[in-house]
Amino acid sequence: MHQLLESWKESLLFFKPVHFKFFLLNTFKTAFETYKLLFRYFWWLVLIYVMVAYYYVYPIHAYYHAYPIYLHAKNYLINWIVELFFVFVVFLAARPSATKKNFAYFIQRIVYFVPFFVWGIIVSFFMLFARHTGANFSGPMGILIGAIFYSLGGAIAGLVFFWILLGEFLKYIDAFIFIDLVIVGLMTIWLFPLIIFFILFLLDSGKYHFKTSFFSAMRALKMTWYNYPFCFIMHMFLVVIGAFFNLIIRYLLSYSMAITVHNLGIILLSPIAICLFTNFYGKRVKEQYKIYFEESLSMWE
Repeated sequence: MHQLLESWKESLLFFKPVHFKFFLLNTFKTAFETYKLLFRYFWWLVLIYVMVAYYYVYPIHAYYHAYPIYLHAKNYLINWIVELFFVFVVFLAARPSATKKNFAYFIQRIVYFVPFFVWGIIVSFFMLFARHTGANFSGPMGILIGAIFYSLGGAIAGLVFFWILLGEFLKYIDAFIFIDLVIVGLMTIWLFPLIIFFILFLLDSGKYHFKTSFFSAMRALKMTWYNYPFCFIMHMFLVVIGAFFNLIIRYLLSYSMAITVHNLGIILLSPIAICLFTNFYGKRVKEQYKIYFEESLSMWE
């Protein structure tokens, strides 16, 4: 218990002005290098994602009733696969590595896309179910159900309480706009600390099989728990920014165009958030190496 509380205290020290300034400068530097790699080697993927958003996502919202359900599913699946691959590439570009980051570096690590893709498909079902329950329940029950499924992605129980409070503040707002606000949290699922840590531990494992995926998930869970204050505060900050961004474009643009712009904005700006948690991960792994690699889990590897 003492070790946990001490770790929480250390994670809060990141917010001291002198430390936080250096941390942000380092994050922006990492983000700049990440964007350089993305546009040097994957500019074509960015163009594909923009085209998919315009030709596949926009039409099914603009002409919702004109599209049969199978076309909705097909268009969302195409968008989801491209989005998953783009975010996976961001992780590869952002993570610290002694290997030179050229095209060969990305190709050699493509095998890690398999667990990432499987996880992404599972998450998509959670997203659809959360939206369905949010649309069919009203009041605290709908908020609670949506929040529970939301918190499953981040493994942070406090998010449930956050969404209940948010629901109380927004209960006089149009129901569909409120559902959009819940979905904005689900659409920023790449920003969950647990998921970012899981991918980083997996990529750092140096080998891929089911066991490494399991232990990477356990280590990510420990890192999230041992650094809960930092993870919660930073994640909530990102979610609130996303919610306000969603509200602004929702009122300025048509619904279909707002969804398209939101998708593009979240993806194109996500490297900044991923770099933020990646820098935190790198620092804490060095400082807490024994917690993640020499305690409890290591005896089973």
